[in-house]
Amino acid sequence: MATVTKNQDSILLGLGQLRLGLSSSYITDTTAVLTDTNYIGSQAEIGFTADRSIITEFVNSGGVLVPNDSIAIRASFSLQIAMYEVTESNLSFVLGGSGISTNIINDLIGSPTKLRAEVIFTFPNKVNTITIILPKAVSIGSVNLDCKDEDAATIPLELTALYTDDSNWTSNPYGKFIFN
Repeated sequence: MATVTKNQDSILLGLGQLRLGLSSSYITDTTAVLTDTNYIGSQAEIGFTADRSIITEFVNSGGVLVPNDSIAIRASFSLQIAMYEVTESNLSFVLGGSGISTNIINDLIGSPTKLRAEVIFTFPNKVNTITIILPKAVSIGSVNLDCKDEDAATIPLELTALYTDDSNWTSNPYGKFIFN
């Protein structure tokens, strides 16, 4: 049975715009601050994964264990992006670099650069937006670039949110969604 659309302006169509910068440069900013110069280029797809592991606490009630509470023991949030534009900067981001590397193979070695990620989705009414801000994230992916005759190659980028202890992010230490 088909359902009736409650609010057509809340249907999210199309891709968001991903902007990346160094986390340390923008860590105190709690609103979207990255500009078009931080835009990584066209993407084939953008998605996100929120994962949480829960355990159930049981209590004894008349000799029988019954559920009492649920507790989150692990949580993670990540963005998955497939990028069309295969640039030195984008490959650097994918390999854990800062996007300004002069030798992207060196980005494989050492700790990944801490990035700030902002994704801005615009709804079909061209007024409402969702902005996802990760004040501190790292690329955890690897590159498997598959070039084909007829299809444009894409490079995968997965950004995992990290905890930030900056005082401006106390209530949202992993980032936030802003609905406008």
